[in-house]
Amino acid sequence: MASNINVGQLSKIELDYQLKIRGVSDDSTADVMRKTLRGLIKLETSPNFVAPEYPFTFAEDKVAIEKGLQEITDLIAKFTEAVSSTSFSKINTKVTHYVSRANRSIPVNEDDKQDRSKFLVRLVNLSSRLESKAKFNMRASSTGNQTVLATETLNSDSESPDQIDDDVPLVNTSVQANTVKIVPVFKWNLTYSGDNRVVSVNAFLEKIEKTRIARGVSQELLFTSALDIFTDKALIWYRANRKLFSSWNDLVHGLREQFLPVDYDEKLLEEVKHRTQGNNETIGVYISVMTNLFARFCKKIPDTVQLKVLLKNILPFYQTQLGLVEVTSIQHLLKLCRQLEAKRVSVESFVPPSAKNKTLEPDLAYAQINTEVANVNISPSTRNVQNCWNCGRSGHRSSQCRQPRTKHCYRCGFPQVICPFNE
Repeated sequence: MASNINVGQLSKIELDYQLKIRGVSDDSTADVMRKTLRGLIKLETSPNFVAPEYPFTFAEDKVAIEKGLQEITDLIAKFTEAVSSTSFSKINTKVTHYVSRANRSIPVNEDDKQDRSKFLVRLVNLSSRLESKAKFNMRASSTGNQTVLATETLNSDSESPDQIDDDVPLVNTSVQANTVKIVPVFKWNLTYSGDNRVVSVNAFLEKIEKTRIARGVSQELLFTSALDIFTDKALIWYRANRKLFSSWNDLVHGLREQFLPVDYDEKLLEEVKHRTQGNNETIGVYISVMTNLFARFCKKIPDTVQLKVLLKNILPFYQTQLGLVEVTSIQHLLKLCRQLEAKRVSVESFVPPSAKNKTLEPDLAYAQINTEVANVNISPSTRNVQNCWNCGRSGHRSSQCRQPRTKHCYRCGFPQVICPFNE
């Protein structure tokens, strides 16, 4: 979670957010909050650091980011200095802060995902506008004749920094934002062959969309570069049909129509119903997988249905523990299961107490009671072994002996006497 944000340039509201995502609430002065934040950022470099659970809902993030966008827009409109100025650093820090907040936000539905994408695009464009305007101001200052330079700019075909539409991704701008650098489509190393056994068309489109935003590429540029993302059957199909499409969204619709099964949603629903949680799969990973599966339906699956499927498919351990609990949302389910997961790990890692030896306080050490039963060595009974008193051999009685008769006690077997105990 460690960030390269300039802590000294953050406002109190922004400091409050940065502290809360690190599990700290501080209502003191901005200077004290900055000191606390710097200390927390240092702790994040530790290998044993564990980030706390993200505390904000997407609705809260959305309100804050929209206010931040408006504030940044107003600051850039009034900005008249160069890149090296304090004002530039302050505005750029705000952009970085809200880009970080947008990336950390947790969308709960498709509309939220679209909103987050729009926020990131606007922030990238505002950052580009700020840098472009700063360089414009620096050039104007170095010439010593701002009037002439401004006139030349107005007479040129290019837009001034303040005329850029924040909602439209930049394509041909000569100045790129610090946070996102445009990478040409052919360098993405992402292609689709039309073979869904390798990668499904929906998985490919999802990866393309995320890469497009991360690389700062507009849908218009992606559409004009579409030839670079197809191979084999998909490339043949694209070459034959590309004149039918006028935009990237048209092309996406055509791809799904061509390469998805007719009953795709029905088959995917059956697959989702049977996608249970693995024994070694954490609840966080499992819910993430299921969320991505739900996102690939052509028609949106209601959140209530998603939650019902998840409750049925999580491990029996969780189902048993949550039987009497009312789970209200997927995020609520995730929170409860993480708590149960931690308890299960604690139970499975339980170690019995050690014996008294080698303890600092022997009188308080655990005293184990020995419940073992001593082994009893029972020798085989010789009671049933027959010995002949006549010849001394075993296996028969004296009455059965065929050897010559000898004198012995017929009562106890003592030799050469009738019975020594009676004499």
